[in-house]
Amino acid sequence: MNATNDWYEIRVLDDGCYAIWELDRYAMYLVEGDEEALLIDAGCGVGDLRGLVDQLINVPVRLFLTHSHWDHIGNAAQFDDVSAHPRECTPDGTIAVDGVSDDLAHRPTQAIVGWEKEQDVTFPDGFTPSEYRILPKRDVQPAYAGDIVDLGNRQLELLALAGHSSGQLGVLDRDRGLLYGADVIGNDRRLLAHFGTACLPEYLGSMQRVRDLHEAGAFGRLVTGHNRPMGKRDLSVLQPMVGGLEAVVNGDVSGDRVDTRYGSAREFAFAEFSIVTRD
Repeated sequence: MNATNDWYEIRVLDDGCYAIWELDRYAMYLVEGDEEALLIDAGCGVGDLRGLVDQLINVPVRLFLTHSHWDHIGNAAQFDDVSAHPRECTPDGTIAVDGVSDDLAHRPTQAIVGWEKEQDVTFPDGFTPSEYRILPKRDVQPAYAGDIVDLGNRQLELLALAGHSSGQLGVLDRDRGLLYGADVIGNDRRLLAHFGTACLPEYLGSMQRVRDLHEAGAFGRLVTGHNRPMGKRDLSVLQPMVGGLEAVVNGDVSGDRVDTRYGSAREFAFAEFSIVTRD
């Protein structure tokens, strides 16, 4: 592996829709219209993401950050036109790993140490692990639930998905029946609400919204930041997730104390998923 392109794996989701993966763990999504394109999230900040995007499309690109966690904003500084919910930014419109909470500030360093120990991880040419930093992005434009992103021949709707993070937004493509759901469902079907700006009642409201939209036929596929695309059979888990969140919020179930990369937490295990909260 030498070129930046080798760091990223490109998978076609639909006509003009690409999933861009890093290390088979972190996903971004590129949606191309006939006038503009929207890049959803900016990954971990290792490769030349902007150069890759420019190879894939021939129209101007906007970057939309679903939330401000480190593995979603990594290469934001490579882009000019960037937007996110104001809750994910500092008052002056900057998005950074320690911008609204410092509980994830250690993760880039922790991650790079772990990657260096993995035998099958080779970094792109020009990347020096000891110099790895996620640069802040200033002048981030405000984005809100209900905003319509007009790419010319396709319109995308921003959707409130707070809970995992206070200002998390998803992107709904009603025409293609596809929801870009950020981290509304985490890796291994975990609902992660143990971060500093997480909120369980908001998470419950977001999951109810996702369930209702699915049942209304607004989308039939859900893609997230860390999972393979979820189709009809997978999405049957949405109602149990709503029920699980209701049980945790109401105090009807007990969880087990667990250690995470972010400190101690409490995990509530259900048949098909789990919920992780602050201890």
